[in-house]
Amino acid sequence: MKLDNRIQGDDIGSNASSSYWKIQPTWAKWIIILFGVPAWIILGFCIFMGRLDQTVITACVSVIVGVAALQAVFVARAYWNHEI
Repeated sequence: MKLDNRIQGDDIGSNASSSYWKIQPTWAKWIIILFGVPAWIILGFCIFMGRLDQTVITACVSVIVGVAALQAVFVARAYWNHEI
């Protein structure tokens, strides 16, 4: 009897969230890492510290929305092509 059939050599990293990451082109992954992650960190820091400067918050949210739209384009394309 197999207790956990999800953990096998070929299946590691084959869940839905990793498939979303795999369909992103390399240049989009770099944009996500270089711009999206720091924007989230800065936004969280500003909210945590109570520094709610309108310009910084607007810039961070704009970057996050842009990165999310970029990801959505490639996910929609993958769904359209039945790659996911």
